Amino acid sequence: MGSRYVVTVSEVAGAVLKARSGDTDRALITFARMIEDYRRLHSTTHVVTALRHIVVLLTRLQRTEPAMRILGALRSSDRESYGTESELLDEAVATATADEGLASVTAWLEDGDG
Repeated sequence: MGSRYVVTVSEVAGAVLKARSGDTDRALITFARMIEDYRRLHSTTHVVTALRHIVVLLTRLQRTEPAMRILGALRSSDRESYGTESELLDEAVATATADEGLASVTAWLEDGDG
């Protein structure tokens, strides 16, 4: 179609599918490549979207600290999350809090915000 927007949405969806299907290593590699491409193209919206999905994936992989630091950085941006994406991020915070404790999660979020 020639639409960069359509391509990037499809790429993020493909990486999410890999993550949900259990191919987590490949999903992380795919996300890293996409984020570099989007950053180079100044496609901030797609970088933010990809990072939100990485937060969910890292939380599922019990890599809680980096997930919460990334989420803290994302929360400091002016880009709101909504709908299912927002619910998934709320679930990630709840899981992190249950696993690591409120004090740790709060500290990581604040550090990421800084």
